[in-house]
Amino acid sequence: MISQHTLKLLSETKAKFILSTWHHNDWRENEMIGKFWNKFNIVTKDHFYHNGGSLENRRTVVEALICNFDTNQINQHNHGLKAKPKDHQLELVWG
Repeated sequence: MISQHTLKLLSETKAKFILSTWHHNDWRENEMIGKFWNKFNIVTKDHFYHNGGSLENRRTVVEALICNFDTNQINQHNHGLKAKPKDHQLELVWG
């Protein structure tokens, strides 16, 4: 658990930081997001764990990237996206 002192320091720092934690899964939400981290910028990404004691335990979880800098240029989440975005070939034109 994060201490109030650490939270205060992170809120006041001029240094940029990123914290990675889980946001939610099919059964529950991370209560710490609303309690401590909601004053920062949060970007979420679906993530699949390929390990686990049984196949039923290998499921998707939504990861949260929590940071103190502008995230407007970052896609805020990828929930529900089924198709992987196409890669584009870099093309150099000499003229």
